[in-house]
Amino acid sequence: TSAAARSSQLHPAASQSARVEPTTMAAAAAADDDWDAAGWSWEDSAAADVEEEEGYSKEPKPEPDADSAISRPGPEATVLLVDCTAKMFETDADGDSLFQKSIRLIHKSLIDQMTRRSPDLVSIILFGTKQYNNVNDYDNIYVLNELDVPSTDMVAALERTVLAQAKFTDTIGWGEDAKLHDALWLCKKLYTQHGGKLSSRQILVMTTTDKPFSDKPGDQKLREVVLQRAADAKEERIEINVLPLCQDGQVFDVGAFYSDIISAPAPSPLVLSTDDDPRTEDVHLAQFKSKVLRRRPTMVVPFTLFNDGPRLGVRVYALRKSATKSSTVPMLAADQLPLGSKVRYVCSTTEKMIRPEELKSAVRYGAEWVVFSQDEVRRLKRLEGDDGSSRDVGLTLIGFKPRDRLKRHFNVKGAQFVYPDESVIRGSTKCFNALRDSCVRLKKVAVCRLIGSRSAEPRFVMLAPTTPGDGAPVGFHMVYLPYKDDMRKPQVKIEPCKTLPTDEQVAAVSDVIGKLTSSNFDSRKIHNPALARYNKMLETLAFDRDKYEPPEDETMIPESELMELAGPELTTAISTLFPDGYDAGSAPAKRKAGGGETSRAKKPKAASDFSNDEMKDKVKDGTWKKLTVPVLKAFCGQVGIKTTGLKKADLVAEIESWATTA
Repeated sequence: TSAAARSSQLHPAASQSARVEPTTMAAAAAADDDWDAAGWSWEDSAAADVEEEEGYSKEPKPEPDADSAISRPGPEATVLLVDCTAKMFETDADGDSLFQKSIRLIHKSLIDQMTRRSPDLVSIILFGTKQYNNVNDYDNIYVLNELDVPSTDMVAALERTVLAQAKFTDTIGWGEDAKLHDALWLCKKLYTQHGGKLSSRQILVMTTTDKPFSDKPGDQKLREVVLQRAADAKEERIEINVLPLCQDGQVFDVGAFYSDIISAPAPSPLVLSTDDDPRTEDVHLAQFKSKVLRRRPTMVVPFTLFNDGPRLGVRVYALRKSATKSSTVPMLAADQLPLGSKVRYVCSTTEKMIRPEELKSAVRYGAEWVVFSQDEVRRLKRLEGDDGSSRDVGLTLIGFKPRDRLKRHFNVKGAQFVYPDESVIRGSTKCFNALRDSCVRLKKVAVCRLIGSRSAEPRFVMLAPTTPGDGAPVGFHMVYLPYKDDMRKPQVKIEPCKTLPTDEQVAAVSDVIGKLTSSNFDSRKIHNPALARYNKMLETLAFDRDKYEPPEDETMIPESELMELAGPELTTAISTLFPDGYDAGSAPAKRKAGGGETSRAKKPKAASDFSNDEMKDKVKDGTWKKLTVPVLKAFCGQVGIKTTGLKKADLVAEIESWATTA
């Protein structure tokens, strides 16, 4: 099917009305229908930590060629600049200081990065200390470690030197003079000395002082020096951010000073109160993760508006990914070094080693083998033509559809999030936002073709715009669409239910469901117990801990809590659904050796004490349900009803049916 034919199948009016110019911004979208009202939601506020890009860069970067893909980003680097002045050591009612809280945040972050096997680099610098340790011998600045991947040595040094406040006071000590300008200079020097390729470079200032300079002439001069050092860092493409630290009820006004040096827009003054969050450290942890543990894009590709339209730079993020345990690596026991592996092919008849150029690939087609050369396999994977031409890598817009045409069962693969990348192509954010606003206003979704890499198969995707007020940033949720070959119609044979539950049983179970229904449950707030236990064991062995402390299994609900919520309802439901004397905790009875007819013949049979007329009377007044299972089975055998495999509810139903027809 040609591209023109595919476009004709799409909504023509939507394609015309939603077309935007890259230099114009669409008007803000009005109040829209709730996206969840249609019965589904691809994502909610999980993408809230995807921060908006800085904006236009001073020097324009060359746009990538049409035949080349944009390179994937490298590791990120962060220098943690921790304030160690006296104000950071003021304790709260529990005897805890902001310095201790900040070090615990860093300690947890390093452990998390080691657990995730993150390649990102981290450096820790303390400023405002009594002692000093840096290459320039600046006073009151202590470099705890250079830029490096988190390791056991880095964490052990942090625990040994800084984590315990009493030990820190004896070895390094806190001071009164915080020379922020010298600290920024050292941070810039660290990045200059690092020769590796980095996707981003950041300086995160962790402090509780929102106004480090007074109105005195001497302090104002130092303030100008700090502003100049910050400007120099930004010219080197180094981001500067601040993590406000404050005790409960305190206010940190970012606009008092730090709004002049940070790269992101200045947020509103931070106020922490126990009325909103009983644990101040949880707020700090959430802010710390949003600035340090930022999401890494899965791909950075161009976004072409139709075949010959303008091109945008976009990043694709995976907002959901199943967390897995780290894979094991074979290691030689003697020297404990990782082992590598090599694959060699040997002819089975001549035992001659086969060179790579002598290999071919084959696919079984019926009873025959279809053979491909290595070049043909490569061209098939890349969908290359006979002339060697291949399709462009990236997203290509081909049209629009009404929003209700996007169904939940279309999601054959985990949905991803598309966000503009201003650093690749200037003007991407403005044009991207105009397209998103137009889709929201017109209630449309964009249909695109995606080729993620040279060897990736082309896929059709729908871009569902985020709506105002849903907590997600400006962008699109990218939903993968199925091909015709992916659709299946399984033949499901539905067996009719032999016995339906009684109204009493349905009411009992409904009461249990009503008592145990919770609107606060969110699986995203619960850790995987198997993964947490595995990571905790790794941490214990790696750091040679004296004792293994198993993590709490948050998936288990205590029985006392369960009975407190729905104890009477559970008791009623069990007595209604199961026979008298049923014990869920007891083990099932074992069959005796030499079973069969001989064993069954030895089982005592209960005799029925009721005649047919007496049982009919009990069915009329409803008391036959209270009879025991042996009595019910004996009566069923008396009237010729088979009882094999029937539970009490089935026996009751069979007797009721007999009474109405007899």
